[in-house]
This record gives sequence, C-alpha cells and structure tokens, in this order.
Amino acid sequence: MRVTPALAEEVCRLTTLEPLDEAVQLLNKRGVFMDKKVVERISNQVGERGLALRDHFKEEVEKGYRGDAAAGKRLVISTDGGRVRTRVEKKGRKKRNGRRGYRGEWREPKAFIVYEIDEMGRKKKAGLVESDSTMGNADEIFMRLTVLLCSIGAHLATEWVFIADGADWIWDRVSKLIADVGYTREKVTEILDFYHAAENLHTLAAELPRWSKKRQETWVKRMRRLLKDGFVEAFLEEAKALCVGRRAKRIGKKLAYFTKHCERMAYQSFRRRRLPLGSGAMESCIRRLVNLRFKGNGIFWKLETVERRLHLRAQLLSRKWLSYIPTVLSPKAIWNAQTLMKSEFQEAA
Repeated sequence: MRVTPALAEEVCRLTTLEPLDEAVQLLNKRGVFMDKKVVERISNQVGERGLALRDHFKEEVEKGYRGDAAAGKRLVISTDGGRVRTRVEKKGRKKRNGRRGYRGEWREPKAFIVYEIDEMGRKKKAGLVESDSTMGNADEIFMRLTVLLCSIGAHLATEWVFIADGADWIWDRVSKLIADVGYTREKVTEILDFYHAAENLHTLAAELPRWSKKRQETWVKRMRRLLKDGFVEAFLEEAKALCVGRRAKRIGKKLAYFTKHCERMAYQSFRRRRLPLGSGAMESCIRRLVNLRFKGNGIFWKLETVERRLHLRAQLLSRKWLSYIPTVLSPKAIWNAQTLMKSEFQEAA
C-alpha cells in the first residue's frame, strides 16, 4: 500500500461503516480525493492483512499461547447466523460488455459474541467484549471461537454462560468447544434463549386450527408462564397431551424442540443465579454486524470481499479498533515479537 498508515486506517474505517460510494464522498469532503477503485483496493488490502493476523493468532494458539484477559470474569458466549446475498460468477465465455453473468445465492454468515456480565447478570458497559464473523461453515465459526477464547484466557474465567437458539449446529459443538479450550464442564451453564422458546410456542399452537385465535393466545400465555416460572415438567406434560389425532405427528415434531432442550429451560433457576435468559446481545450483533451493512435490496457480495469486511466490522463494533488497526498495519515480524513478549511476560508472572 503506497499510503500512510493513518490514511489506510481512515479509508478502511469508512468502508467498514458505509457503502463504498458514501465512503468516497466522505473522503472528498475532507479534502482527500481518491478514485473509487483505489479506495476499494486499500480497504481490501487492509482486510487481507486482518485475516492474516487472525490466522497468525490461530497458529500461536495451536502452539500453546494463552492470554489472561478473561481471568476471574463471568462470560456469556453466544453464536448465530444471518443472511447475505453473494455474487457467484457463471463459467463460460464473457458477454459483449466483457463481463460474465452471475448467480445471486443466499449464504449464512455466522458470528459469535463473547461479553462480560456483572454479579447481577447485566452486561458490563466497559467490560470485555469480543466478536467475529465468517462466511465459513459451523466448524469454521467454532474454530474461530475456540481461538478467541484461548487468546483471552477464557479457561481462567469463573463461569461460562452459553446462550443460543435451538439450532443443532450450535449445541452439537458446545462440548467440543469446552474441551478444546480446556475449561471445566461443571462451570458452564447452557441456556436455550427464552424468547426463541416463546416464539416456538406460537408455531406449536398454530398446529391446532380447531382452536380459535383467542384460545391459542391464552394457551401460549399460560405455557410461557409455566416455562418462565420453572415448571418445565408440567409444561412438557401439557404440551404432550396435544399429540392426538391426525396432527399428532406434526405436533410431535414441533414438541421435539422443547424436549431435547428441557435441561436448558430451567429459567427460574437461571434468574435466581442472576443469569441472562435471552440472547439479545447476539441478535443485536447480527443486526449491527451483518444486516445494517451487508444485507439489502440489490446488494451482492463476492465471498472474499464480504469475509474481509465482516471481520473488520466485528473489530470495529466490539470497540477494539484503536488497538487492533495499528497491529494490522505493522510489519508481520512485529506480530511474532508481540506474541513472544506476551508469552515471556506470562511465564515470568
């Protein structure tokens, strides 16, 4: 990059926050006149270095590096997916305008968030916050989450609270995550997001068309109260009583959502322990990280471009930008030196 680090940082920050055209306009207003392609190239180059730094930390963690930022903290961990429309070029000869056609395919970017809560179960305003995202599959996001947890020393945390919706791709990988980080299973509390559970009550009630809308709403309200008050067994017994008649099989499939997560629905116990019941922070992360920047009518992304921008935006929104970007823009030899210094400091301590 033949630009100063300060200009590269500003260009990258603007393109991470705003569409490319708007970023160019903002630069012009500040007296920085750059071609759109130049702005895009600078942003892509910084993004590539960001991904390289992320891979560098993965290698260091695999060598045994562990941080200590999470020592003594209560951590909430959550992950989920969003939707982005990608641009996949078709094979074959180019058209007369020199371009190939493309397919607009919907893909699911996956993200995670890790944050600190206080003794009342509230998110600490100035506490630890980490997030990241990838266009990769479920194994990829959990690998990134494992690396992040190791790098902040999550094995030294006093407690983990893992909150998510009912997706199998999430819960099937939690046990491996705990083992890979080297944490104690007994210190982890798994919680099915209460508001997703309540939403699924409506889909269950919708399988009973002989009921009026008012009766369905009354039933949902009562079952929701049973769940929140901790009467999980009574909730399941009443729900199972609906599995009769020709719709029994369909109702049974909807009910399986609750039966396989029954141990994660002890909401009254969670409230007594001052634990959050919902994954609102994760929902907000998906909205701010993915939806507000990468999702919209007529917006298509190349996979490599959206991967770079997702990672950079995650660092910006998790308040790490001021410490993150100088490291990204520094020579790669310094990355190794900084990691080595941290390791030596920890050994001395």
